[in-house]
Amino acid sequence: MINTTNQLDEALIEKIRNLEQQIAQKDREQYIILNNLQRKNRELKNQFQQTQRQNMDTKKEVLQLQSKNDHFKIQVENYSNEIHDLKQKQQQLLNEQEFLSQEIKYLKSELKQDQLIESEILKKNEQFKRLHNTINELEKQIRLLQLNQQQNSYQLYQTQQINNKIQPCQIHQQNEEITIPVYVPIIEQPKYIEQPIKQYQVERIVETTNSNTIKPQSICFQPVHYTTQQHWVSMQPVHNHQNHHHHHSCSSNYGYKYSYY
Repeated sequence: MINTTNQLDEALIEKIRNLEQQIAQKDREQYIILNNLQRKNRELKNQFQQTQRQNMDTKKEVLQLQSKNDHFKIQVENYSNEIHDLKQKQQQLLNEQEFLSQEIKYLKSELKQDQLIESEILKKNEQFKRLHNTINELEKQIRLLQLNQQQNSYQLYQTQQINNKIQPCQIHQQNEEITIPVYVPIIEQPKYIEQPIKQYQVERIVETTNSNTIKPQSICFQPVHYTTQQHWVSMQPVHNHQNHHHHHSCSSNYGYKYSYY
């Protein structure tokens, strides 16, 4: 007589063994998938950090170009004023030259030759030559200043063209843009005499160097330079490949760099 109970037990044991093998196979597959996901996550994190660094470098270049733009504006204005002053001085010297020419003509025509003092004539002629040389030198300076003005105007145009390429974010609303004060240096004024104090509350601050550090809820933006001339620069958002948009600050507070979403 066949023992059906033992046969059922063996079949059940075999089925359990097959199930355990299937579970072990699934565990191995899940382990492989998990390793792949972790590797992909590390790659994406590295790409994100590299993109952040590039965006911060780009923002720094924009601020430098804007500062250089204002510097060239001041230079162009100064050169224009200097050219105007030199032209006035040139006209004054031309008037003096004309006066001396008329005086020489008068001495030659109205006075008798024996009454003329040869040394006086030579002196007047020498003075006339000096004035003529001075006028020539002023004309050279004017040409040089005009050339410098053209070069600065061209550089100013290039800088403005670069600044005009910075487009505002199409996703953000106008009141969502973060505006910070930036003070640029003035010619012949190396001392920083003003330091504004103002805080800007933002939606979220993401700390990019140490995720375990407690993140502050607000930050005081410190401008690049402190002088008497104030400029306001809008923090334009930057887009990444996932169509996320966020603001970047070139400031570093408490040793951390922040992104403003």
